[in-house]
Amino acid sequence: MRAVRSRVGSAVAASLVAASALEFTVRLDDWAQFGVPLAAPAVSMAELAVRDSLGFHARAGVHFRQYRINRWGFRGDDVDPRSGRGPLVFAAGASETFGLYESPGRDWPQQLQDSLSQCAGPVRVLNAAFAGMSLPTVRQDFVRRLQPHAPTVWVYYPTPMQYLTTPLPTPAEPLPGAIPPLSPWRSRALPRFRDAIKRGIPEPLLDLGRTLMTARARKADAITARTTVDQDRLDAFERDLRALVGTVRGAGTTPVLVVHANRFADTTSADARRMLTAWERFYPEFTGTAIVRFDAAAAERTRTVAADSGIMLVDPRPRLRTLGTSAFRDFGHFNDSGAAAVAGETARAVSPLVCRSSAR
Repeated sequence: MRAVRSRVGSAVAASLVAASALEFTVRLDDWAQFGVPLAAPAVSMAELAVRDSLGFHARAGVHFRQYRINRWGFRGDDVDPRSGRGPLVFAAGASETFGLYESPGRDWPQQLQDSLSQCAGPVRVLNAAFAGMSLPTVRQDFVRRLQPHAPTVWVYYPTPMQYLTTPLPTPAEPLPGAIPPLSPWRSRALPRFRDAIKRGIPEPLLDLGRTLMTARARKADAITARTTVDQDRLDAFERDLRALVGTVRGAGTTPVLVVHANRFADTTSADARRMLTAWERFYPEFTGTAIVRFDAAAAERTRTVAADSGIMLVDPRPRLRTLGTSAFRDFGHFNDSGAAAVAGETARAVSPLVCRSSAR
């Protein structure tokens, strides 16, 4: 019996040593690749967000893989929005602006910062976006969190497809009180293994899984996927966008709108059908073709709002079309080259607004 207990104890000890070594190896790899401190507590991208008395936004002072949130609650380096050193530009939006697949420092707001370095004086660009931020939440975030910094220019890249959900987007409800800190006593190795397993699944199996998930969601809610553009949802998008522009302008900040883009110049190829299937999973009430049509119609509504409001509009779609599908990692999120195209088009529009004042 003593020998059995000894063997069990040895096995448990060996397992603990192996698990600790694996955890340390993963943390060391994160530090080597992305500069993540060994004791950094975040173990997933979701933990980079927080809901507090200001609403929903990025959590200040956290770092997970290539995603670094500075101590002011914006993605990127520790640029102080209160320093007053040159014009202040905020980039707002959801995951396309926050950046999901770009290399570190290559999300389009950071590349916009790089492009504006040609100005005679300093220009500060801060990425105020986070994945999942709805248009009404962006408006709330401007009022509660960004407006006090008196930004010079505010650039917004909307995600119109958020209006294909039921119910329609609303502001994130603020939560009063202190937000508990993230616990550092959790494994980063387990999420890494899950990601590795997912990456190892063949694409046909992933496509089948997405199709089944979408079919299950439609069956559960007795949904017959729509193939046409819903005008009421477009009207809601336009109404909220106009309200947002009015709020920003009323605060003395210059708003700039960027037209949303996607990869689908063609929806008939095998690759396009696969990506449309992936997109449908997020909006099961609509077919992939309807989602593309809605995005195109929302782009025209964005153009109309900019024209009616007399504000600058950036349309990166022509430039992105020259790159084709190589600008995107999925249906609408950029890689480095796609983000560079958006940053370049935005810089051309924004530089006359900020370079002149930065030189004073």
